[in-house]
Amino acid sequence: MKKKRILISGSLCVGKTAVGTRLFESYGNSAFLDGDWCWRAPFVHLVSVTDSRLCNGDKSMAFVLSNDLDFGFAYVFFASVVLTDPRFGKTF
Repeated sequence: MKKKRILISGSLCVGKTAVGTRLFESYGNSAFLDGDWCWRAPFVHLVSVTDSRLCNGDKSMAFVLSNDLDFGFAYVFFASVVLTDPRFGKTF
């Protein structure tokens, strides 16, 4: 079976974590990463999404998501306020 990556994005407090958790609990052989967990990992209070310290969270997210895909999970759910595509320089 081909691996599925499901990205969940939206504004603050709209239920991304709740949806991601429900999906994770509903699908076997799955992993779930909430982007907030990675931003909190350095235990810093961020002022805005343009805070340069967010790059540490981005590195953490990339590392964890890569591992989840390498470990053979059928579904990898990822929830985050900000999702970017470096190929296009867009936030969506």
